[in-house]
Amino acid sequence: MPLMKLYVDQNQPESVKTALKGAMSDLRALVCGRLDVPLAAAHLALIEHIGLPDQPQINIEIKYLGREDRTEDKIRSVGAEIRDKVAGLSGITPAVRMAMLRPEEYAALK
Repeated sequence: MPLMKLYVDQNQPESVKTALKGAMSDLRALVCGRLDVPLAAAHLALIEHIGLPDQPQINIEIKYLGREDRTEDKIRSVGAEIRDKVAGLSGITPAVRMAMLRPEEYAALK
C-alpha cells in the first residue's frame, strides 16, 4: 500500500511531464519491489500544480504502512532511489517526503 504522489509545477516543460508520465509504471514497480508489496496495492498519481518559484519544482510524497522490516535506513534508501530516478528522467532534483501510516489507524475502501 504505498501511496505516491508526484507534484510537478505547471511551469515545467511538457517534456518533463511526458517523461514522468512514461515512467509511472516503472516508478510504481520500484516502490512496490523495494517495500515488498503487490502492484495492485499501490496508488501513484502525477499531479500538475501551481507552486512558488523558490520551492522544489517536483515534490514527491510517499505514504506507506509501517512494518518491522521498513526501517528508517530502508525508507531513506527507497526515497533516495526514487529521487535519483526522477532526477534522471526530468533533469530536476525533486524533494521527497515519506510518511509512515500505522496499520491499526488506516482503512481503505476500493
